[in-house]
Amino acid sequence: MTRQRLLEEVAALRQQLQSLVISADQAQQQNQLLQQLLIAEQAARVEAEQVRQAAQQELTVAQQQLAEVFDLLPDALVQVDTAWRYTLVNKQAEKLLGKARAELLGRSAWEVFPSLLETQAYALCRQAMAEQVSIEYEEFYPTFEKWFAIRLCPSPTGLSTYFKDISQRKQAEAERDRLLQCEQSAWAQAETERRRLKEIFTQLPALFAVLTGPDQVIEFANPTFLRVTGRSEEIIGKTDREVFPETEGQMYFDVHDHVYRTGETVRYDECLSRWDATGNGDLVEGFFNIVYLPLRDAEGQIEAVLSYAIEVTAQVQARRQAETLLENLRQKEEELKLVTDAVPVLISFVDANCCYRFNNRGYEEWFGRPRAEVYGMHLREVLGEAAWQRIRPYAEAALAGQEASFESEIRCRTGEMRYVSVTYIPRLSEQGQVVGFVALIQDISERKQAEIALQSSNRQMINVLESITDGFSAFDRQWRYTYVNQRAAEMVQKTRQELLGRVIWDVLPEAVETALYDQYQRAVAEQVPIEVEAFYPTLNSWFRVRAYPSRAGLSVYYEDITQQKQVETEREQLLKREQTAREQAESANRIKDEFLAVLSHELRTPLNPIVGWARLLRTGRFDDTKTAQALSTIERNAQSLSQLIEDLLDVSRILQGKLILQAVPVDLTVTILAALETVRLAAESKSIQLQTALEPRPERIIGDANRLQQVFWNLLANAIKFTPSTGRIEVALTYTNATARVQISDTGKGIRSDFLPHIFDSFRQADSATTRTFGGLGLGLAIARHIIELHGGTIQAESPGEDQGATFTIRLPLSNREGKVSESSPRPDLDRSLAGIRILVVDDDDDTRELVAIVLERSGAVVTAVPSAQAALIALAQCQPDILVSDIGMPEVDGYMLIDQVRQLRPEQGGQVPAIALTAYASEIDQQRVLEAGFQKHVTKPLDPVRLVNAIADLVIVIDV
Repeated sequence: MTRQRLLEEVAALRQQLQSLVISADQAQQQNQLLQQLLIAEQAARVEAEQVRQAAQQELTVAQQQLAEVFDLLPDALVQVDTAWRYTLVNKQAEKLLGKARAELLGRSAWEVFPSLLETQAYALCRQAMAEQVSIEYEEFYPTFEKWFAIRLCPSPTGLSTYFKDISQRKQAEAERDRLLQCEQSAWAQAETERRRLKEIFTQLPALFAVLTGPDQVIEFANPTFLRVTGRSEEIIGKTDREVFPETEGQMYFDVHDHVYRTGETVRYDECLSRWDATGNGDLVEGFFNIVYLPLRDAEGQIEAVLSYAIEVTAQVQARRQAETLLENLRQKEEELKLVTDAVPVLISFVDANCCYRFNNRGYEEWFGRPRAEVYGMHLREVLGEAAWQRIRPYAEAALAGQEASFESEIRCRTGEMRYVSVTYIPRLSEQGQVVGFVALIQDISERKQAEIALQSSNRQMINVLESITDGFSAFDRQWRYTYVNQRAAEMVQKTRQELLGRVIWDVLPEAVETALYDQYQRAVAEQVPIEVEAFYPTLNSWFRVRAYPSRAGLSVYYEDITQQKQVETEREQLLKREQTAREQAESANRIKDEFLAVLSHELRTPLNPIVGWARLLRTGRFDDTKTAQALSTIERNAQSLSQLIEDLLDVSRILQGKLILQAVPVDLTVTILAALETVRLAAESKSIQLQTALEPRPERIIGDANRLQQVFWNLLANAIKFTPSTGRIEVALTYTNATARVQISDTGKGIRSDFLPHIFDSFRQADSATTRTFGGLGLGLAIARHIIELHGGTIQAESPGEDQGATFTIRLPLSNREGKVSESSPRPDLDRSLAGIRILVVDDDDDTRELVAIVLERSGAVVTAVPSAQAALIALAQCQPDILVSDIGMPEVDGYMLIDQVRQLRPEQGGQVPAIALTAYASEIDQQRVLEAGFQKHVTKPLDPVRLVNAIADLVIVIDV
């Protein structure tokens, strides 16, 4: 293989920017030649060494040319291998990094610049290598105190980093271009070197092209070149005149010829180019920084031209726009000068050294000194030492970045001292640093004179406001007190010092929840005077308020009308009590009339067959069968009359407290069975099933067997009356440790939900109309409830609704239960113990409250007695009682309101505490209202100690069950 052939191979590979590779066929020919010429092996080795040296020389030339290319790049370029060791550094990189190549090549980038480990460069370099994607970014590096525009271009062998100092662009907001920063690994041999060179050219954002020979044939064009010019790889092998005919006359062809002929490197900055990027004949424009480099072969002969261009269209356009803006700014400054000269205010600009840099005409005329003379002078020199010392703190505040305003006296050119209002406004640079301040000075001498006159007038007005009996306050637009007379301060229980300068809603936050807040806001918003009466809870007072808005804020007059409101409230309460009493009387009369009508009906109904059959029997015209039927009818209705009279007598005894119980041990099973026997025939006549489930237990209760049988009979009779044919009635008896429970259920008519709470009231019936289906006075269940309560038990009714049946449940204490049933209803047991029971007593009457406390404490209870509902709520929060005993008629918050507030509490706060109403309101309506309000029992005054103790003990028994 000859030297000439080797040179030809090298030249061909350079044109293609590919690696020096000997083709496989040539290598095979060499091997065949070597095999055939074994005898000339030594000579071949010599010749091969010569070839290697020639190739090495070519490689050295190529590397030098490549280094020259990189050194001529306007951007810095470094390469690192996969271990982050520098393998290439151009001159621009040396200059920007402040390091010589010898200090960098072969060393790790993180070792040379450890501070980069704390920047995003470290993370982004690793990301680019890991993901094999190019990354562009801009970042400030404190180590170099510079901004860099960086492009990371990874390859399998390393990372190429192009970067450029853009600090000037950043600071002037006209940065030229982003830095190019890439990394790539070192070349190990010529083939690898050329491949990497092509990779670099391919990945660079600049436009690279290699044109060979005098005809300027395009040998290589990187993707950026193709993309920007709108061409494809088909241009390879064609001349630039063929590819870009539209650029004829734009100096490019001439420059290529010049560089190729002379070997001179040519550089153009911001060169305007026009080309057809779309192929439709329309030319686009762009600006480029272009470098043309001659490429030489091993003998130093120029064989190609390298064209390297960076598009700077955006930068040129930005600069031109900036120049336009600067010109506009100059014009604006002229306009501003005209404006500032026209305004009746002294305007100046003072730099950070307190020296004048601008004064308007007003400033010039005030001091009688031309602007040119004052320009650059210190404030002290112009104003004098005394004035400088007065304004110095404000000037220093402005230079510290704080706007400062003050009033002062300064001398004008006539020598007269005049009042001025001065404002210093700091001026900041683009970096946020204070570079001076603008001074605005206004003559306020006339205003000062007016203020003196106004102060005199204000003093007279204050004297008047302090002498009136109403409160008066004035507020600014931010609701701050600007004035308050002594009477207003006394009304809100504050001192003037606590009010002046403060926002009313901060000083009196409770006012936000009153009508005052909305009315004040409306007065200011609509600029209309308002008058309102409002209650202020914190002061427990009523006020009549008149507010008058103005541009400055709001003026308000206060009048305390608490006494007037109390009189009105008492009158309203009196009217309400009278109305309630009238309604109660009307209700009582209505109930009485309804009862008398029902009583008349119930008496006449059984009398009618008795009188009728008696008169017919006198005729003697009936046979024995008909006579027996007549006597049976008379007997049945006579028994009905007897039961009716007995019920009336029982109610009378109950109302007089004279219902007597014959207290003996009672077996409930026997009593229930006896009641069942009395109603069995009636049930069988309607085909009603009677089902029992009676638990056999030896326990007894202490009570009146006849009265209990009366209760069971009444419940069973009602169940049969209201259950249709073929229905079912169930009777169950069960026991707990201390209580016997009797439950009677039916499948009959049921009870309406609205009537269920009144089911045990006297003279109350679900159907009182003349068309009612079922008879009776409505006394049976009331008597049953009273009998059960006299036994220390409870009775309860439940029903899902009409036509869904009903269930009555009776609970009676067993004989071993503390507090046994007495033989007399008015005095059940004088010794029932309330030991350990915590009771909260609420009554506004001191004597009653003390009496109740003594009675309960003697029974062993732990009593807390309070005089009001408010105090009760506080006591309830401090210690939860077992029972609440409360009066109904109390001032401000009565017993109904108290129990309503208690029931709104959570259970753990005492919301479900059992409650007894101890009240002088003793009517049936009062009892109904008490129970509906949330109390469990109603005990009337005058106080019966035994009755109250037993009511509490009974309630505790029910709760325990």
